Amino acid sequence: MSTTAAELKGSALPGDEPRAVLRHCCSDDSDCSTTAGSTSYTDEEPQVVSPHAEPTLLREPRASETFIVFDWDDTLLPTSFIEEAARMCAPNCALPDLHGQAARYRRTPSKALSRTKQRTQTTGLPPDFPCYAAIKHHATVVEQVLRAAKAAAHRVGIITLSERPWVFESADKYLPGLDVAELLKELQIPVYYAPEHQHESASDEDPKVSMKKAAMAEFLQVGFGHDASSDGALNVVSIGDSMVEKEAAEATARSVELSKTQPSLCKTVKLISDPSLKQLTDELQILSSKLQPIIGHPRDLDLHVQSPEDLTAQIATLSGDEVRAERVNSDRPKIVLL
Repeated sequence: MSTTAAELKGSALPGDEPRAVLRHCCSDDSDCSTTAGSTSYTDEEPQVVSPHAEPTLLREPRASETFIVFDWDDTLLPTSFIEEAARMCAPNCALPDLHGQAARYRRTPSKALSRTKQRTQTTGLPPDFPCYAAIKHHATVVEQVLRAAKAAAHRVGIITLSERPWVFESADKYLPGLDVAELLKELQIPVYYAPEHQHESASDEDPKVSMKKAAMAEFLQVGFGHDASSDGALNVVSIGDSMVEKEAAEATARSVELSKTQPSLCKTVKLISDPSLKQLTDELQILSSKLQPIIGHPRDLDLHVQSPEDLTAQIATLSGDEVRAERVNSDRPKIVLL
């Protein structure tokens, strides 16, 4: 999708000439808007696949057994949108250091990272930044989904492949009106920088998966043993925009030894890759109000999201799938929604 700079929330960038604008920066009825539209991103119906036997819990998982892990870039922070917007308006934006900030920390793992890197003073987005109002609204939705997750789970964490201190610096700069550091402190949500947990991995294993696995294992182990009344079940929910989070979560959930009497369940939500601002905001709004069907599902679960509407449809389908699965519970199927 393209438009002109003058169509950016009714405010033109410096210069009168029309400019092709990325699909992430658009008018109110576009993908940067936070106004719900009527256009469907996909006409495909959710498909249920039950390929093989998987762990089944004979009851709904408890909040005390639930651990929720969020990725950061393009999962909570609209990184792709910010990078494209910065490239589009540089060097005319009020923030001369905006362009390239994301690339400096994001997804550039280092083998020798310091755990004591200090946050630097950052300047927030100027009000004339493309889609500023929509970004500010997105920041409120980030808070909503983190509060919803914390209310529904024993422990919530953020695990990123970026380098310290990207999460807090990027939040200070790109999530106007939201004090992420204070919010995470209040909710007791830790941030794990996966490159700091880098270990030797199997030669055929993706290093990114290996690093996230190690960080997830530490996150789970820190919280295990919290509830003496628990019968040992583990309910892991991973939310991210890439297959790295899915693979790491599945491997970690299986490797953590908790109990021989109850299985470890793993639910993965693979969000849209390279989302527009509106798509990401809509996804998080849906999750903030509809986490419980995912958390409470008594089996492993894979959700591959093609659009916000698709996410809503897949979650709505879960209750019907559970009824059908119970009728053939000897197969104990894993539910995969595509």
